[in-house]
Amino acid sequence: MLGAAFLAITAIAIGLFAAYNLFHYILYLLVIHPKDASNIGHALNAFEQRQLVEWTPKAEDFLKHDDEQRTYDDVFGPYRSEYDNYSTCVFPRAIFTHPYESDYALLKPVQQGMRFLDLGCGSGAAADYLASRCNVEIVCVTNSTVQADICRRKFEKFNGRVQVIVSDFDYLELADRHFDAIYAFESIGYTKDLDAWLARCWRSLKPGGRLLIRSPGSLDACRREHD
Repeated sequence: MLGAAFLAITAIAIGLFAAYNLFHYILYLLVIHPKDASNIGHALNAFEQRQLVEWTPKAEDFLKHDDEQRTYDDVFGPYRSEYDNYSTCVFPRAIFTHPYESDYALLKPVQQGMRFLDLGCGSGAAADYLASRCNVEIVCVTNSTVQADICRRKFEKFNGRVQVIVSDFDYLELADRHFDAIYAFESIGYTKDLDAWLARCWRSLKPGGRLLIRSPGSLDACRREHD
């Protein structure tokens, strides 16, 4: 009797484990094969039209650049690691893969020597993973001198392929058609002018380049009827 019960419990546990991982693998496949969303969301419903008037952000609503002298561990260390994502979207990965595997698949670093731009690099975890996986050049941007020092020590092993710039990316001058991909993970909310930020990114991308953004919360600053 006990043996049969044990086998049943074991079978249920294995089944749940398999179902859980199958579900996440399906989500992972959906994420890395995105569909064209250009026709979604153009018409605003009554609530969204009212939201444009009532929730129009003011200057004081934007996130403050208050972490220049703090490290990632100072801000997030007590409750998450540098590999955790707090974006509100479900960003899955296949079992036993790295947390940045989906980002790697979406950025598609298929050629040697491709140039990437990391806007708001934090402690450099994403750039460290991407540069370890393939022979790409990455320019990381942070407004924190403390984080920049951490990144430079982390990137020494890449022999100059990964560089760090200390700058507010709202005022960063970028070369036109210079990067194969630009990514911003959980940092776009700090910009004071989203339209200008996006325009600079598009100008800096090579033809056919990719822009990958993950952001927590909504971007109300860009919610206008003509967007």
